[in-house]
Amino acid sequence: MKRNTAISAAILLLVIAAYAWSAGNDKTEDTPANYPIRFDLAGPDGRTTSLESFSGKVVVLNFWASWCRPCAYEMPDLQKFHEAYKDKDVVVAAIALDNNFEASKAFMKKAGYSMPYFRPNGPVPSQFEVSAIPVTFVIDQRGNIVATYTGMTDFSASYFLDEIKKLM
Repeated sequence: MKRNTAISAAILLLVIAAYAWSAGNDKTEDTPANYPIRFDLAGPDGRTTSLESFSGKVVVLNFWASWCRPCAYEMPDLQKFHEAYKDKDVVVAAIALDNNFEASKAFMKKAGYSMPYFRPNGPVPSQFEVSAIPVTFVIDQRGNIVATYTGMTDFSASYFLDEIKKLM
């Protein structure tokens, strides 16, 4: 009888421990502490932020430069996408790779774009294999890269929008 009680108590303790462990490792709770990509950014106003600050949102991270013709051609489409999804927990973050951030700011101002844009505030993380621009990465709410689009992207195309809608 004592043996059955000891076994029952051990099983109960294992169940409680498993529950406690799973509650502490809940993947649905997205906090910057468990965001897998560390990337510091500086905005046009000089304020710094990090990619982790977008935790819990879908991020469309677009690397571009003001001198890049394909980048300039896709920007109006990216701006339209930003306008359509900015209130739906989807963030567009345009990362300017100009050597002089003033050129990036002048480009955005002249075009009248309102999407958030930044410059890297340190090295670009190795997770982003930026060998050519434009390049766009779609990042899920937990900070995982789920899609990469190299070259000009049609941000209104069904292949792109379907990827975003799957994550929402």
